[in-house]
Order: sequence, then C-alpha cells, then structure tokens
Amino acid sequence: MNRRNGNDGLRDRARARGHLLKWMAAGAVAVGASSMLARAASAVDCVAPAPGQPTFVDDTCTDIRWNNPQIDIDEMRTTPVPHRYVHGFFPGTDARFAFYFPPAAQYQGRFIQGPVHPLMLR
Repeated sequence: MNRRNGNDGLRDRARARGHLLKWMAAGAVAVGASSMLARAASAVDCVAPAPGQPTFVDDTCTDIRWNNPQIDIDEMRTTPVPHRYVHGFFPGTDARFAFYFPPAAQYQGRFIQGPVHPLMLR
C-alpha cells in the first residue's frame, strides 16, 4: 500500500502506463515518417560517389537498401497493456524493427517526430 496517499500504487501504475503509451506513439511516428519518405523519394537510386565510399541519402534519391520494408507480424496484444505490435525487416539485411501502437481510441491521431531509427541488428 502506498503510505503517502493510500491508493495502492494506482498513480504509479497509471504513470507507467502513460510512459508506455508515449513510447508506442513514438514508434507510430517512425512508421508514418518512413512511409511518407518512401512515397516522396525520387526515382533516382542513391549511389556512393566512389567505390568504398558511404552513400549520402537525401530527398533527391531513393535508398535502395532500406526502401522495401517487409512486415511479418501485425497483431493486437494485451500485455502489459493492450497494443498493436508490428514487426518487420528489410530484405537482404539483418535489420529488424518493431513498433508498438496504442489502441485506436487512445492514439487519437497524435504525431511525434524525432531523429529515432529503432533498428535491431542480429
């Protein structure tokens, strides 16, 4: 029992749930942003300036390595709180991604954009 206010930690659980929902919304942003970028990209493939050099990717070209995300799991889950789980990969790479979306009633079309690219490499 929470001795300070006697509410058995309800506030702590609500606060934790709020933090989880914020992270799930951030995942939704990353998926939406990558989808918008894929549609807005040029038909010209991005290439390195010389062999062995890094490839600079911007809005004037299409990144051929990361331009074809594949979704292999898209399901509703109930723990720790109800959420939509989306997992996928980029063919030809070891990169995997996972996003956690709040239920539609809680999401309310909110959008957060940040420089986050949550890829998991094997």
